[in-house]
Amino acid sequence: MSRMDRPNAAREKVIRDRQCPTKWGPAYEPGQLANRSEAPDASSPKIVQSMELQRPVHLMSPAELAAFLVGMYSGRAKELHESRMLPPEPSPGPLSGYAPAEGLPVVGHEGTIQIAERLGVLDLHPLVRIPVEPGSKKTRLVAHPLLGDLLWYFQDSLGPYCGNWTIKETPEDFDFPFNATRIPKAKLAAAIEAQQARTAIEAELYRQVNTPSIHIAHTDIPRHVELNLRHLYPQQSREVNLEKDLRADFIHTLNARIQKGVPVFETILHMMRNHGGTMYDYRSAFFQAVWQRQIRVDLWIPINIDQPIHPEERDVVKHFAQWFKRAAA
Repeated sequence: MSRMDRPNAAREKVIRDRQCPTKWGPAYEPGQLANRSEAPDASSPKIVQSMELQRPVHLMSPAELAAFLVGMYSGRAKELHESRMLPPEPSPGPLSGYAPAEGLPVVGHEGTIQIAERLGVLDLHPLVRIPVEPGSKKTRLVAHPLLGDLLWYFQDSLGPYCGNWTIKETPEDFDFPFNATRIPKAKLAAAIEAQQARTAIEAELYRQVNTPSIHIAHTDIPRHVELNLRHLYPQQSREVNLEKDLRADFIHTLNARIQKGVPVFETILHMMRNHGGTMYDYRSAFFQAVWQRQIRVDLWIPINIDQPIHPEERDVVKHFAQWFKRAAA
């Protein structure tokens, strides 16, 4: 059986079956799954269970995981379509059918084939042969769907909008195909040309539907910011057995004591002595409050509950504000 990370008739059918029609919420299925049969060679795929999205999220690399965490931490993300198909044929825009966008003007886009032809790169668009009908030996040539990285559905005071994030390890990698070091030198120039064509097609498709295409390198994300977010995110799904008023009092007390340099661990012991509760519950409540931005800490510095916590001096969302921008009017 052919590997599912390369264009072929079987993969074309799987992508179509998963992506057509577009699904939302827990029903969404990415065009490519983060498993060994579908993830690219030499990748490090990861499946993350998302409480907010109510489904597993399929990420193809540590870079995608880091970007995903920043997007979720922003508080603006209401939906995510990872590995979303870029339709070869003209189609409605990504907000079409999205319930929160009902009533908004929605524009469509050309198919990737039409865009490739207009950009003069039609010969670089992947094609595959598929049966004319099930079981038939006769085949026809069709365009193989391209897949994006992370298509976000954000929400701000103006309403819902989309952002298309393309993820690489370093800024230099945007000029080269994935795993370029494994491509024979004789084929490298053609592979680079194909990658550049693919990038241009994707950007043009999303431009037509007023969706910015943002290039994000893993190296753009400070190491400790990523490590802190990696630790905080799984805590969101943990049950905390603290009464609402006690939890609010705990967060209020933490905010006051953190400013004075008191370690979180000491505050937890104080609360346990005076109000009961377990170390596990208080610890999880603290991490959840940091993620939910009820307690503002500096994510550029490691979070250790037995050491003084650094109050926020740099806001991650403001630092990466360009990643969440709307298209220019």
